[in-house]
Amino acid sequence: MALALVLGLFGVNVNAVLADQVRIPVEENVRQGQQQTLPKKGELKAAVMARFGEPQRQTRPVGTPPISQWHYDRFVVYFEHDHVVHSAAKR
Repeated sequence: MALALVLGLFGVNVNAVLADQVRIPVEENVRQGQQQTLPKKGELKAAVMARFGEPQRQTRPVGTPPISQWHYDRFVVYFEHDHVVHSAAKR
């Protein structure tokens, strides 16, 4: 919010600067000792599918850039187009 105020004072179009946000509802913190191998940032969907198999559930892309989710038993993978941008373990 402070950034928007500062940019507004300098005549910068705030809407052009701020991007869409995607909330990540899955618990991101994993207890020590329970950390597992998760898909890495930049990995392709095909590589994730080859390593972990078919996801239990997939969401349609939302927002700009399009963000989609693949839900597995123990984690969720977030994709921008065909590349992993984040993965989060479920508790």
